Amino acid sequence: MKEYAVKERKGTKSEPDNKLFLEVHKFDEALKLAKQYNGSKKFNQTIDVCVTVKQMDFKKQENKIKETIYLKNSGGLKKIVFAIGKNLCVSAKGTADKVFNEEQYAQLEKDKKKIKKFSKSYDYLLAEPDYMLRIAKSMGRILGPLGKMPMPIVPTADPKPIIEKLKNSIMLMSTQNQAVQFTIGKEKEEDSVLKENYYAVINVLKNKFPHGVQNVKNIYLKTSMGKKIRVDTKI
Repeated sequence: MKEYAVKERKGTKSEPDNKLFLEVHKFDEALKLAKQYNGSKKFNQTIDVCVTVKQMDFKKQENKIKETIYLKNSGGLKKIVFAIGKNLCVSAKGTADKVFNEEQYAQLEKDKKKIKKFSKSYDYLLAEPDYMLRIAKSMGRILGPLGKMPMPIVPTADPKPIIEKLKNSIMLMSTQNQAVQFTIGKEKEEDSVLKENYYAVINVLKNKFPHGVQNVKNIYLKTSMGKKIRVDTKI
């Protein structure tokens, strides 16, 4: 890894040369720098990625991206999965983080405050087909903009393999500011795992963009509280 000059200011912590944050780095070097300049926080932060795009308008429906990518390793991230349904409340119990039977769901859908709290409590929601329209009517205005509408699952299907896959996944969603943001794992995970997750997502994105890597403007890597490091866009 390159060495950079460090600026010393009286009474303050030493700071790296700003050139470090302007230059483009290969992924391995960028990851080391992101961990080094993590804001000196003591908790296990996430490693976040932001891909900005060009020659694409995410405001147009045909260009919007929403995709679930299944990984070999969660990277230390915990995904929360809820399930709603008369059969699911039994078959998903013990695998899903929380299940809702008819009575529990009926109480939830009547209370807007509870719905808002509910929407922030999970990553993925499974529901039997009979509940899909009800959820859309009672919760759609809250869940829709968050990208948290339920995934349908037939009552006779075994939900356990689906839930296990979702717990090792990343949800990709484009934003209004011409970017796709995602998290590849926790800071203390092995670099090899973080690298594998990074390229798993980047390769999917590359195939989603109409002109592949030509649509990638910049890639930034950072810990949740740290400095942004530019990553080489040559994939």
